[in-house]
Amino acid sequence: MTFAQREPSEAVKVNLGSGLLVAPGWINVDLGWYSPLRYLPRFVLSYLYSRSGWHSVIGKDQYVQAVKTNRFVHSDLRQGLPFKDNSVDYIFCSHFLDSLTASDGERLIREARRVLVPGGVIRVSVSDFDRTIDLYRSGARQQALARLFPSSQSELGRRNCTYDEAMLTAALSAAGLSKIGKCEYRNGAVPDLQILDNRPEESLFLEAVKL
Repeated sequence: MTFAQREPSEAVKVNLGSGLLVAPGWINVDLGWYSPLRYLPRFVLSYLYSRSGWHSVIGKDQYVQAVKTNRFVHSDLRQGLPFKDNSVDYIFCSHFLDSLTASDGERLIREARRVLVPGGVIRVSVSDFDRTIDLYRSGARQQALARLFPSSQSELGRRNCTYDEAMLTAALSAAGLSKIGKCEYRNGAVPDLQILDNRPEESLFLEAVKL
C-alpha cells in the first residue's frame, strides 16, 4: 500500500524523544523506561509522578493516563531509529533535536528520511534562536538564558545545539528532505497537532516531505 492509499487509521505515526507529551495511536520513542510502568498500580504511578520531573509539566491524571494507554519504545535515538526503510508515514519531533549535538542531530534527520515512506512528513519543533535573542535584547535576560541552558538532570534534557529557521531548513535539506516550510502552532500536515504541539511562545515549527 502506498502512502497515498493508506487510510488514516493505518498510518504509522512516530513521536521521537516524546517523553510523556503523547497522542493516541502514536509510537513514542524515548530513552525513558515508560513501557514497563503501564503494568504498575495507579497508586504506585501517583507516587512516581510526585518524585519525577513531570510533576511541574503535566498533571497527575495526565501522567497516569499517558503511561497506561500509550505505546512506548525504549531507544537511544542517537544510535538510529528502530524502524525499517520506508515504513513510517509521519514523524513528530518536538524540542528534542536541539538536545542533541549538531552531528547527532544531522544523523537523526537522515535516519528520519530513511524510515519515512515516499510522501511521508516530518514535523520538527525547536526553541527558536531568533526569538530567544529578541527576548534577551528586550531585557528578559534570565528567561532567554533559561531557554538556551535549561535546567535538567537528564543529559538529553539539556541544550546542545540551537537553530533558527535558516539553520533548521538547511539541516532538513542536507538530509534530502523536500518541501520544507515553516508552520504555525497547531497547523500543518501532521495529525494530532492540537494535542502534540507545545510551547508556542518559544518554538519554531517546520515540516518537510520525503519525495
